[in-house]
Amino acid sequence: MLSAVNGWPWRRRRVERGSAAQPTPLSSDADAWVTFVDLRAAIDKLLDAAESQFGPRIQFPEDFYWNVPFTEATEVEGQPELDLGSVVDDADSVREFLAQDPSEDVSIWHEADHIAGVLRAIARRDLSSTT
Repeated sequence: MLSAVNGWPWRRRRVERGSAAQPTPLSSDADAWVTFVDLRAAIDKLLDAAESQFGPRIQFPEDFYWNVPFTEATEVEGQPELDLGSVVDDADSVREFLAQDPSEDVSIWHEADHIAGVLRAIARRDLSSTT
């Protein structure tokens, strides 16, 4: 279902607090994939737009946010146990990842989680500037 936030369509289903979401199975022709070329291009385009709006460095007005742990993120039959994420921790982790020796193994889930935390903070910052 498409809804609009500030005039922009989005594909998340709203679920009332306290009610369990009903999982929607993917059909055989569902677009539950993306190429890395497309994903990289989309992220570059997104970051270009954010840099154009906020400048070369973005400051975040708040640190903590609610987070759904990976182990519970796709278990939609029940209520997840939320924990707290930290934009300060996410940003520090991104900088540490960039400084990491290229020969070291990459913990994809860990780095993706922190990068996603920074991207969510950018999204919240954008929403707060448009409302």
